[in-house]
Amino acid sequence: ADREHLVARLSALPGVRVAGRPASAFVLVRISGADRIRELLRARGWAVRRGDTFPGLGPDWLRIAVRDRATTDAFTTVLAEIMEA
Repeated sequence: ADREHLVARLSALPGVRVAGRPASAFVLVRISGADRIRELLRARGWAVRRGDTFPGLGPDWLRIAVRDRATTDAFTTVLAEIMEA
């Protein structure tokens, strides 16, 4: 249920594309400028993994861990703020 909540919140953000149908404890997303977004998230206290460390993925990919709904809501709010700036 927590993964489905994360996917729904991410899918609602313009410019965020969730890869496939996630079935594990993380979600892969493609976002233009993901490398810069990752740094801005880090500056705001959020850690996500780079996607380009995984075979076949490039710098526009992020790996986001599934967390509880409250954490997901807080994270996606910050992500939306960063992307709108």
